[in-house]
Amino acid sequence: MRLSPQNSGVIVFCVCALLAALFLRFEAWPFWVQCLLLIVATVTFPLLNSLGILKQLGLENAPGSHFNAQHMLTGLALFIAGGVWLVALVKLVPNPSQLGEWLMIIPTLMAWGGSVLFFVKGTIWR
Repeated sequence: MRLSPQNSGVIVFCVCALLAALFLRFEAWPFWVQCLLLIVATVTFPLLNSLGILKQLGLENAPGSHFNAQHMLTGLALFIAGGVWLVALVKLVPNPSQLGEWLMIIPTLMAWGGSVLFFVKGTIWR
């Protein structure tokens, strides 16, 4: 079966419908499932672009259709580093003071914010 604009449109519609259906019960799922679903939603359109589906629809240069591996891997490293920082300090300091809590939370939020910026830069901007 060759890709045509009609087939490509049906594939994109089905993928978007599947993602929408998965997000309906999003709040009731465990945190790790929510993270996996967000990752799948982030890399869906770059994968469709690499398969040539978006090219048939004329959307090959649309925002979110490209994947910059360097930015995505940097964002993933920052996200993991923030999580490791938080988990390690919670284990090391079981009852921190108010200042200690801020010293644990602020670097974690900075790393996670940086990872979000790298994820956005890795998919939307080139």
